Amino acid sequence: MDQKTNVYTPADFGLAAGDFEVQVSVSPDAWPDIPIRHLAALALWSLQSLKVSQPAELSIRISDPDEIRRLNREYRNIDKSTDVLSFGFNEDDDSPPPDDQPLILGDVVICPAIADRVTYYEENQHLLEKLEILVIHGILHLLGFDHESAEDYQAMESVSETLRTAWARRRAQLLPEITDTITTYGDKNEAFDSEDSDELVDNLTAARLNEYAADDLYAETDADDSAFEQPLLTGASPDTKTRSSLLAALRYAADGIMATVTSQRNMQIHLVVALLVVIAGFILRLMIVEWAVLLLCIFVVLAAEMLNTAIEVIVDMVSPQQNPQAGLAKDISAGVVLLFAICSVLCGLLVFVGAGLRLLVP
Repeated sequence: MDQKTNVYTPADFGLAAGDFEVQVSVSPDAWPDIPIRHLAALALWSLQSLKVSQPAELSIRISDPDEIRRLNREYRNIDKSTDVLSFGFNEDDDSPPPDDQPLILGDVVICPAIADRVTYYEENQHLLEKLEILVIHGILHLLGFDHESAEDYQAMESVSETLRTAWARRRAQLLPEITDTITTYGDKNEAFDSEDSDELVDNLTAARLNEYAADDLYAETDADDSAFEQPLLTGASPDTKTRSSLLAALRYAADGIMATVTSQRNMQIHLVVALLVVIAGFILRLMIVEWAVLLLCIFVVLAAEMLNTAIEVIVDMVSPQQNPQAGLAKDISAGVVLLFAICSVLCGLLVFVGAGLRLLVP
């Protein structure tokens, strides 16, 4: 039988007012001593930070390898265990809930036993940090983010990284009992008492979680290494494992350039102007130094336009509603592009005037 479902609201952690609710349940065969209160605080803070419409509810399920494998098989037709699954509530229904009903986001299912075996962004991560990554990843899925394309993957990872960085600073304020004891080790064989789960969570440390031996856990399950799916997070983008290679990096960079060219009118204008400038350069027989100046100006403006586009995408995702600060961020990034464009025009005029005079006055 499952442990009771624990329900948390922003008031439980001294968060700003918000009509959010997070329900956390734990499989009886899941990894013991999982910090459910900690994960609930992160989930509530994430909903608040992402400006989710209020009121809203979501559920977090701490699963074991067999259970998450069954869910993966039933709902995704993949007969393997994985680290995290997200199930949106009424995913095919875009209509808003009735005024008197909360927005039910759905369920995030996390398997600590799988997460413990995975390296996400850096080596030697504590299990607690990995669970934080999975909670954020699952919530972003429920809010409509995905990683079906390289562009979507990069956008989702950008928001995820922003949240993780901000949470690392906020965690110490919301959960000082965990942060203060982060280097304290407990007895890994201590029994888990579901009735005192909150007390155990209060004394839990990330280091202690990592002390449990994975072999001891898997000895009592039918799951084996061959039955594990590539974790969703680390396998989110095609060839994610090879992103560090040169070819993969070039491919993702090319995807980013093409996405900007096809979606941004200003980028298309910059390219047309650049083409005309190059043609004029051949006509006026520019010198090598002059070509260097023009090419530098062209690529600086194109790069600035791409950065401006990236900033606009991030601002729109983090602040989908109208916000003066979000608008200011967009204006500033657009101003940067304008300054580079003005500088490039002036440099181009100097180059072409000099080249023209050189042709007219032998």
